[in-house]
Parts: sequence; C-alpha cells; structure tokens
Amino acid sequence: MPDCSVAALEQAYKALDWLQPLEPSDPRLFRDLIDPFISQLARELVLLKAQGRKMLVHGHVGCGKSTLLNCLEVYQDFGRHFLVAPVFIKDVVDPEDIEAVDIFFAAMTEGLQKAVDAGIPLEPDSLKEAVELYKELKGLVSVEATREEGRGGDAKVEAGISVPSILQWLRAGFQANYRVSFENRRKVREAFKPRMGQLIERINATLSAIEARLGDDRRLLFLVHDTDKPRIDRAIDLFEAQGYQLAQLQAMAVFVLDKAVACSGRFAAITTRLRAGRPFPAFKLTEAKGEVSETCRRYQELLTTLLAKRLPLECAESDAFKTVVELGGGHFRETLRIAREAVFKALVRESPRVARTDVDYAAIQRANEFSPTQQQWEILAAVLKDPYWCPPDAMEAYDSPESPVLQLLNGVALMEYTNAEEKWLRPHPVLIERIRRRQK
Repeated sequence: MPDCSVAALEQAYKALDWLQPLEPSDPRLFRDLIDPFISQLARELVLLKAQGRKMLVHGHVGCGKSTLLNCLEVYQDFGRHFLVAPVFIKDVVDPEDIEAVDIFFAAMTEGLQKAVDAGIPLEPDSLKEAVELYKELKGLVSVEATREEGRGGDAKVEAGISVPSILQWLRAGFQANYRVSFENRRKVREAFKPRMGQLIERINATLSAIEARLGDDRRLLFLVHDTDKPRIDRAIDLFEAQGYQLAQLQAMAVFVLDKAVACSGRFAAITTRLRAGRPFPAFKLTEAKGEVSETCRRYQELLTTLLAKRLPLECAESDAFKTVVELGGGHFRETLRIAREAVFKALVRESPRVARTDVDYAAIQRANEFSPTQQQWEILAAVLKDPYWCPPDAMEAYDSPESPVLQLLNGVALMEYTNAEEKWLRPHPVLIERIRRRQK
C-alpha cells in the first residue's frame, strides 16, 4: 500500500467537512450516486411544468437534499425550460421561525433578481403590484437609512423607482432587518395574515409578468432551501396548515422536507395540498433481514468511492475504511462524520494512517451523541428485531410531532429504507451493539 503522511491526513480532515452542501463543481461530489435521481427529478419537472406543480423532496438530515438543489440549479438544458431561482430561507428568517408569508416574499425577490440578472425586459405596467407591495413593506419595516441605488438598467416602473432599486431595498433594507428583528416580523405578519389572498395575488401578478417575458414555454422554478430545518411541529404547520397558501404560488417550486415529516401521519394531508412527494434515495447497505444483495454491494462500492474522494485509500487501513462505510448506514453525512472523527483520533496519535481502533473510537463518540429515552430504546430494540415493526397505536404514534418514533427519525437514530414499494427501518449502526447489550 502506498505511504500516507500526516500532512495528507490533515488535508483529508479538512475535506471531510460534513456540514456544508456541495456545489456542482466540487471535486468531492460523486455524481454516480446522485445523478440518477437528479435526472429523474429533472424529467418529472419538465413534464409537469405546464401544471405549475410543487414537489416535495424528503430525506434524513444530511442525506444530500441541499446538494441536490445546487445540482438542479445548473442541470443540463434546464435553461430551455425554466428560469431557475434558488431561495435560501435562512437569508430571510431563521428556519425555525419560518411561515408561508416569508417564502412568498423570498420568492418574489429571487424571481425579480433572476429576471434582472438574465436581462429580461420587464414591462412597467405589469409591475404595479410589486411597486405597491414594496411601498407597503417600506411603511411597515423599520430600517437603517439606505440609498436606493440599483445597478442601472432601464426597467423603470415609476418615477424614481427601478427594479434594481427595489431589489436593493428588499435585500439590504427588508430582508436584513426582517431576519434579525422580531418586531419587524411581527408587524409584517400581522399586517398580511388577514389578507394573505391579496398578498398572493400581488406576488403572483409579479411572477406572471416575469413568466410572460420568458417566452418559449419557459417557467419560473424556485428551488427552496432550508425548509427541512424547522422542528417537526413547525414543519408540519408550515406544509399542512399553511400548505394551501403555498400551493397558490403561480410558479413551480421544489421544497425539501425532513424524513420525520414525510413519515408523519400528516404527510398525506400535506401531499394533498402540494402534490408530489419524492423520497431522496436511501442507499441501503443490507436488505431488511440483513442479507447483502447485489444492489447493496453496489452501494457499498459507490460509498467507498465517495469516501475515497476525501480520504485517500492509502490513509486508512482497509478494515478501517470498510467499517466506516458500514457504520454510516448508507447515509452521506453520517459516513463523513464518522470518518472525520476517526481521522481526528489518528492525528491526535500523530499517526499518518487511520486504524480500526480510531474508527471504533469515532463510533463510540457518535453513539454518545444520541440520548434515547427508555421508550425510544424499546422502539429501537423492536425495530432491530423486526425491520417492518409498526407501533400498535400507529395512528397516534405517527401523528404527533412529539412522537418518539418521529423524534428518532428526525435525529437519524432510526433510518428508513425502501425495497421497491416497501418501507423498512433500521437503527443507526453505531447504536446496534448498545441495543443488543441492553437486551441481555
């Protein structure tokens, strides 16, 4: 085996950062794993564009949903069908405090920004609703004095007001203050909640004006980031209670959801309002009963290649590398997280290579970060015994945001997989030995 160095291992430690989504051009991105799903999703969006459909992509935290949206934004030939506008909710509001009204403001801002960036000529008369909304927001929000200077352009909508100047205020004046000021959020939400219908009409009129200038059967497509980050109860409220409002957005949109929300008994009501739900692929490393199929072996090989893009094979013992992949359970972030902790332990030992003992240490560290209740340990034990386990009071167990099952899914202590149309569960691999010890 080729030699590795401490310097190379230090570089691997940096490359194993598991918190940041990858950009499409990042050399660490392994396209063989994600491209099939991107291609399928892209085809569906093109076929559904005439209907202005919404799509909900759901998966465990850290499975790659944000990276997926980044890749969709620059997907080949998408420009012929869509003007793609990414919407980052965290730029507008803390995702834990998100409401439908926030998504509408962000969508209008990003739609206008993309139109300006693309040099799309906007008719003054068609933007009257945007101007009126801009004026109302200026009257509601307390901001520091800002100069309304745009980047030029001749899309004048009213004397002294241009699309670039509106955009500058929406970002530097509105969004910056709305995100940090509870009082501003309260005033804006209280002003518009009783007349959400009027707000939606104004924003839809603006989006329709943009789409009218796109030509060639193109549509606006919003890729909405960060909607998988709120607590379960907040996410259910956003997509169920406020879902009928989101459904009225006259543009296509892809939202991301946490796996726990998709497993909730309320998900059926959510998809009734917002239509299609698509699970992010679950890369199972074993079948439900523990056997290793050809599909599982293929996923093991792919995940090994993915890990090797950040941690060179020569920088870890072969058994250590294999164990990291197994302990990740087919989950991107968990695999990288365990690998990074193992690399850290090797560096502390001043070793140029990760040993199996380093991986065992990383597994213990990750397991210690979970704190299941007694009831949740019992659920994990039941699932380990029967992957198709379902609680006797399934309706109640999956309906409440406080459900111990949903909380386990939300924290990735419990992982969901699929076999064709079948769904099954498995505890996080780092917890399995502890579950067995507790049963003795």
